[in-house]
Amino acid sequence: MIKGIKDAQFIEEFLMLHRNEVYRQSDLLRIKICCNELPTCANLKKRKPDLYDENWRCNFCKIEEETFDHFWKCSKIQNVVQDILKRLKIFLVKIIQEYSRDDIDTQELKGKINEFGMWDIGCLYDFTFLMKNQVSCQLIELLRCYKITEEKLLYKVLKQITGGVLLEFKVLIWEPRNGLQIKEEKRCGISGKDKKAKSHSKRTEVGVKDVGCNILESNWNKWNDLAFHRGGH
Repeated sequence: MIKGIKDAQFIEEFLMLHRNEVYRQSDLLRIKICCNELPTCANLKKRKPDLYDENWRCNFCKIEEETFDHFWKCSKIQNVVQDILKRLKIFLVKIIQEYSRDDIDTQELKGKINEFGMWDIGCLYDFTFLMKNQVSCQLIELLRCYKITEEKLLYKVLKQITGGVLLEFKVLIWEPRNGLQIKEEKRCGISGKDKKAKSHSKRTEVGVKDVGCNILESNWNKWNDLAFHRGGH
């Protein structure tokens, strides 16, 4: 699906939007998150059901289905999630102080940041959307409020914010998860050769691609309604 992403007209148009310049610079991890292509257990069971049966669950809690969205609600790593949230709030304060031309009341700024709706994980728009380079109207308005309005500067600040969140996820959640996944695969006798081999499942590749494209288009429509029609980025 990743290889054929440019075949989807709406994605091509999305990537060409000038206001999404930061998005075009995203790396493979970000693209996989956007396209729901991370090799989570939920996706592995769809791709290679002959290797991964229904018993494969979240590598942390071993109970729930392992998806990108689940990581942020997983009971076993809530301390990590809350730490990421805390550091992101601190980072937002620092970066606004660094680039704003105004004299800033730090406590007032912290209060405005704490009022963001994106801290409510699981709501229509939460902070995890930053990893997809989808920025809320609230954040844009806050940056403009502190005179961070010049186009190149705005992109620079947004790139640091979205890149910082992605790095936190990669280092604190995704890489530890991969370590646990590798151990479990070895325990089950799944080798690298097995994972590279073509699946023997009767499910067709076309069927899997159709499901993936439907999910991607659904996510695009959801974000389009949420952000672009309301002045978001």
